[in-house]
Amino acid sequence: MRVKQDEVDVEKMQVYLDLYPLEDQEYLPPSLHVMILDEDSASVIEAKAKNDNKAIQLKLSGAVGEHFSVKITLENFSVIENFVI
Repeated sequence: MRVKQDEVDVEKMQVYLDLYPLEDQEYLPPSLHVMILDEDSASVIEAKAKNDNKAIQLKLSGAVGEHFSVKITLENFSVIENFVI
C-alpha cells in the first residue's frame, strides 16, 4: 500500500491510495476489498479486486487535520490504518 498527498490549496489536500500485489504475485487477490472510512467509520469509497487487477488506486480529498481510515479485507482477515490529512 502506498499513500501520497498533494496540496490543492492551503487548507485542502488530495490523497492517493495505491494497492499493489506482493512482489511474487502478478495480480491482487480477487477477494481483496478496500474501503476509505470517514471519522465516524462510515465507508465513503470502496473498491473490490477482480481476477485480473494489478492494482487498486483510490483518490480522495479532505481538509488539513481531517481524520480518515483505510480498511483492507481479505477473506476473513482485515486491517485498519488511521490517517490524518
